[in-house]
Amino acid sequence: MLLLWTLLIWQAAAAPTSWPIESLTVENPGEYSEQEILNAAGLKLGQPAGKDELERARQRLLDTGLFGGVGYRYKPSGSGKGIAVTIELAEAGELYPVRFERMPVAAEQLAGCLESADPLFRKRLPATDRLLRRYSALLETCLEQMGKPLRVSARLWPDQSNQLALVFSPLAPAPAIASVQFTGNQAVPAEALVRAINAVAIGAPYIEENFRQFLDASVRPLYEARGRLGVSFPKISAAPAEGIDGVAVTVEVSEGDVYTLGKIDIEGGPLPAEEIQRMMGLEEGAVADMSRVAAALGRIEQRMRRDGYLKPEIDLKRNLDERARRADLIITVNEGRRYVFGKLEVRGLNLDAEAEVRRRWALKPGRPYDADYPELFLKRIAEEGLFDNLGKTRAEVKIDEEAARVDVILIFAGSR
Repeated sequence: MLLLWTLLIWQAAAAPTSWPIESLTVENPGEYSEQEILNAAGLKLGQPAGKDELERARQRLLDTGLFGGVGYRYKPSGSGKGIAVTIELAEAGELYPVRFERMPVAAEQLAGCLESADPLFRKRLPATDRLLRRYSALLETCLEQMGKPLRVSARLWPDQSNQLALVFSPLAPAPAIASVQFTGNQAVPAEALVRAINAVAIGAPYIEENFRQFLDASVRPLYEARGRLGVSFPKISAAPAEGIDGVAVTVEVSEGDVYTLGKIDIEGGPLPAEEIQRMMGLEEGAVADMSRVAAALGRIEQRMRRDGYLKPEIDLKRNLDERARRADLIITVNEGRRYVFGKLEVRGLNLDAEAEVRRRWALKPGRPYDADYPELFLKRIAEEGLFDNLGKTRAEVKIDEEAARVDVILIFAGSR
């Protein structure tokens, strides 16, 4: 009897717990190849594997932070000599662009380092905690190997256009901008440049990408109003400011040549091209003052709004001939829906006064709605002194998007 029990125990202990992998399949690999997933999992054909080995492979994939869930299943292979393994992947959610800020080496180097360390690295990634911690650690290792040791943090953060991105940056907060100065400028006085940039940049965290957006929004228009359409800022440097917390930023300006206006083409829209040309008031051969061009586009939009087109889209494309220093403009107009006037409501007046207002009101139901008319109407009423003790007036509109109809409410206070 003892010999029998010993034999049974030996047979149980000798039962196999792993078998050769004869087939490997990955379900829902996303943008990765099947082989990339299997390499990351540490699995290959012919490898002995069972529940323990597959569980470790599952954990390796989970530890990447790239997947919302990882599962597996296995069964006897067709030959009966091994197992067929299937890896099941679930997406980790939305993917965000990767951005590097305030790092001591170029973004291309950092991305290359991550790609070398992790073949699953992509330019768009999910914002999982595991991934952010892992890639921050990888970047710290890369920077240390480059002789630039630095603690790295990662977060999901909006850019200037309010689009979310995965941002890797030094753990220490960005220093505030304390002052800005310019070099290389002649066409625009330094005082004007400093005044423009100070209004948006002083006190903001110094991040070069964001600072360049400040330059584009506040300084570039000063040059483009002088026809300097090729202005650029080739070098920006920052150093600790003297006597104050923050950094002093120095901007090198390359002003470029003065461009003149060339041909102006008008495409689309309900207005005749000749009318738009007259409305713009721009002459071929004049300095390409883009502030005048912007004002002209504003007049076109306002003209269309007076004719019922409340949401026009006007696109400006400029083709620069660097040799001739000429700017050809292509203006594309998409008028959108045309809105009509619906009904008028008057508040704050007695019956006789309301009747007089309605008599003077010129917009007719069903006709194109003039977006300027209500305010002009109220201004004329005030100038004519139609009512005694006329207080504050205002116009409100109610827009029925489905019917493309606009109702107007005129509100009078303190009148009789």
